[in-house]
Amino acid sequence: MWFAAMCDGRGPDPFYNEQLDDPFNFNFYDDAESVMLPAHVLLLSFLQCVQSETITVRKPDHVEPIDPTGTWDSKTPRQKFEHDKALLFQFLGPLTALLKVCSKESAIPAEDEVIRGLRIVIETREVSLWNVLSLQILLDIHHLMGQKVSASFEQLQGVAKHLRQSINTTLDMTSTSNPNRLQSRYDGSRRIDASIDALVMNDSLQDTLGEFVPLGPEQQFFFKNFPVFCGLYQYSLQMMYHDVSVSFVNTWHSVLNARHLYNALKQEKLLKSTWDDMELLALIQKDDITFAGKAPTTRKGFQKSFAFMNSTSPVSPSGSGRRVTDVENSQTPQRGFELQANLARVFMDRYCYDSGRVDFTEKNFEEILENVLTYDMDSPGAAAESDATTRPLRRDEWSSTRNPDNRESRANSRARAEALRSLTTPQLIERLADALATEAAGLELTFDYLRLHHCCWMLFKSLQVAVGEPMRYRFGPGFLKHEYQLPMIVGYLLQVLANPGTQGEQTTINPANGLVTSEFAALAAEALDEFLETDRLGSRVKDFLKNDYAMMYATER
Repeated sequence: MWFAAMCDGRGPDPFYNEQLDDPFNFNFYDDAESVMLPAHVLLLSFLQCVQSETITVRKPDHVEPIDPTGTWDSKTPRQKFEHDKALLFQFLGPLTALLKVCSKESAIPAEDEVIRGLRIVIETREVSLWNVLSLQILLDIHHLMGQKVSASFEQLQGVAKHLRQSINTTLDMTSTSNPNRLQSRYDGSRRIDASIDALVMNDSLQDTLGEFVPLGPEQQFFFKNFPVFCGLYQYSLQMMYHDVSVSFVNTWHSVLNARHLYNALKQEKLLKSTWDDMELLALIQKDDITFAGKAPTTRKGFQKSFAFMNSTSPVSPSGSGRRVTDVENSQTPQRGFELQANLARVFMDRYCYDSGRVDFTEKNFEEILENVLTYDMDSPGAAAESDATTRPLRRDEWSSTRNPDNRESRANSRARAEALRSLTTPQLIERLADALATEAAGLELTFDYLRLHHCCWMLFKSLQVAVGEPMRYRFGPGFLKHEYQLPMIVGYLLQVLANPGTQGEQTTINPANGLVTSEFAALAAEALDEFLETDRLGSRVKDFLKNDYAMMYATER
């Protein structure tokens, strides 16, 4: 009806059939495409071919092959329609088979709206406007990208290979240290690895459906033709990897303790080298997260901050340096790094962990609006806003609008309401897209905690070689009895740094500041300098970001 109204009074019948099977008058194709009529017609035609209880096998000669030559704009209306028909029938058939073979809960990870919509269309036998819209978006992507549409899968492959490499390297290095203590972290890592192996590295979809229907003329045909799904699946992998990796390093306290040691030796002017990856980490995990406040600058401050951030301590709270028989437990709960990408995390329930969620709660919308309205539009990748009324609220303004006891809550509530009213729907979506893109392409999601964990573990082993024997003599047989205790070597080093010369241990004068320092601390600084200068171990994460993501960061603060 909409299409007919648009064409009314402009000439021939809008549904005139130049050829017998024409669904509408191709002389009005641009008008038809503007209201998504071709996509609607094709989806209805496809639905007629799909039976509810059986899998429809696509015959090779059912439709004309896709013509890869020429741009979309250079095609005639009939060529455009035939192209879309060939495209849809080429991959909607295998997709239908996949939806029938797999269960609703675990058909494929991170279902996009085309896949979810097709499932609903097949079940209800009804086509809704949003089904057509999602399909039209997929067609538009193919029209725009042409033969380059598979670039999304190539990007997914690159990210997946990196994640898998980091996971396997970390598991091989630490899984034998204390497997029962970290079994849940290992399970999460293995699930990610298994998913990547099945869907990205191997074509398990072809293996699953091979007996029913051919998926396409080439391997990974499904992924190469669904760029939105590739993006959602990449998002799913990166968010789950981020959760697992941050939880992993927090449990081991490897990266956290290494940062405390690096800060102490740097403040003491014992280091000659800069740890690029640790400086890069400081851009994401601020000092108040790592040190529970400002980075300490005194020896007592190093020890106090470390004790507060760790749930175990190698020495007594009094700092007496007495001999210990094992690492003591503290009543203070473990602390560590915080999960990043607050806005991207809002969508995790929908696209991660096979949750089956397809809706958004009121809380989800509040979180989205909070992050969008407080998004810094001057940050890299953010879109410029010329209208002063659409400035983002500061986080303190947003928080106070939801605190009835705050004296400024009324004024800030009005500011919040005005900020919401002043944003049009396109502006809100644009700002949301900019904020998500900044998180996805920035350090928050691309920083590799497991890669840094691997380097920190190598450092701890170097420190054990450098100072292990004399420190074992000082602290007794409880000094690092087990491999999983390696990160606690930092606690011992900070203790002797705070109390140089205790129990007759040797000391030295630091020429950089003239202070007396423990011989152990000097040896640890030498070991760290050698570590940083060996095979760029101090820049592994930074080099990866530069080589694989083309991201450049200055690490000097």
